[in-house]
Amino acid sequence: MSQIEDRVLAPLFRRLDNMLARGVLRGTRDGGGVQNMQVGLLEGELADKVECVQVYGLSSVPPNGGDCVVAFLQGNRDHGMILSVNDRASRPRNLAVGEVVLYNDQNCKVTLDAQGAITTVTENTTVSQTREGDISIEGTQNLVVKSGVAMTIEAPNILIRGDVLLEGNLHATGSITSDG
Repeated sequence: MSQIEDRVLAPLFRRLDNMLARGVLRGTRDGGGVQNMQVGLLEGELADKVECVQVYGLSSVPPNGGDCVVAFLQGNRDHGMILSVNDRASRPRNLAVGEVVLYNDQNCKVTLDAQGAITTVTENTTVSQTREGDISIEGTQNLVVKSGVAMTIEAPNILIRGDVLLEGNLHATGSITSDG
């Protein structure tokens, strides 16, 4: 390239080089209409108040230390926008094709699996619904169902394994049988 071409094209190439950057999340302020994040970029370069626009209906504050992809409009490093943040430690792994997981860093997750089932997992509870409509609730703690008016269970048969403790009155319509 000639010196003239070099002088003309060099600023353009610098701007192109500065349009995308990889960074590390250092902090998040979540009080406004748009999150502002602090991101470590090149060695010694710290970008502050970088906007992170989120998808409508979903919002999160990722843990510090996550990987970021930052876009700088027109290559201007004074005004960046975070496109994505990934937390390697908490990201679910080995998903099947078609699976979707909503998760956090406390190992809570909602999975839409490739077979059409939905599973919600927390530390002590798993709630699953199969594509066919079977629902399972498994937990290591108490299960409490509260209603201010009434609760209705409609099923041809109800099986309860374990002791039944009743506080209040028992009203029955139909026959009551005992096998023990």
